[in-house]
Amino acid sequence: MTMIRMTKLIFLVLLTFNALAQNTKAPEYISLSKQKVYDIEIIVFAYDTPLPNAQTYGNKPIYDTSLAYELDFKPDGMSTIKKAEVQENSSQYTIDIDGKGDSILALAWFEHDSSKFQLTNIWDKLQNNQNTTPLIHRAWRQPQTAFKSPQFVKVNSITQDNNNEYDREVSYTDNTILGQVALSKGRYLHFTNQLNLFRSINATNEKGYMDELQNLVFSLTERKQVKSRELHYFDNPWFGTLVKITRYKGEIHDE
Repeated sequence: MTMIRMTKLIFLVLLTFNALAQNTKAPEYISLSKQKVYDIEIIVFAYDTPLPNAQTYGNKPIYDTSLAYELDFKPDGMSTIKKAEVQENSSQYTIDIDGKGDSILALAWFEHDSSKFQLTNIWDKLQNNQNTTPLIHRAWRQPQTAFKSPQFVKVNSITQDNNNEYDREVSYTDNTILGQVALSKGRYLHFTNQLNLFRSINATNEKGYMDELQNLVFSLTERKQVKSRELHYFDNPWFGTLVKITRYKGEIHDE
């Protein structure tokens, strides 16, 4: 086997392994009497501020998002809500609380399309602002997760096929976002950002000559208490997020 064929084989094996490693979460039904379900909408944006000196700036760690969920859009034919099915002669029964209870199941862990966005006007304002560059606008539905072990959702501005996460030798496109976010519930509801921003620069070497493109790596690490139906703002000097969390109660008209 020639070296070229061997190299191609290794590349195909690695590509296949990377595809299998994606932690895609299939939509599932959640009992609204047992767990609260929320719609999350997020905008990620960068500030158009001067970058620090690449010779003295220390890049931030890159988050490991290998356990974060990748979400798909709701499959055709799946209802957003349905009534729980109880088998005859079963010892299980439903308790109807406020007309819902176990009788209502809500579909969760799926991506919303843009028709469900509530923050489009803010996205438009960020686009027209000379000091900001909007990067990501997404929304999805999920249940709350445990505060001590939150389930993260991956938030990237690159496709899976081009995803070379955690490889510092890769030069990402300017203003690339890689990372994850989580909604968790302890005593209160919390939202966590673990995001990296990659800024592409032309660095100079010791002799003053231009080297190949390099990345400066910034991070947004913030968790704070949040409330449903309110707009929440997270940022640092380089980039930030705007997040709105809305509790979903299984309204019939949402089909």
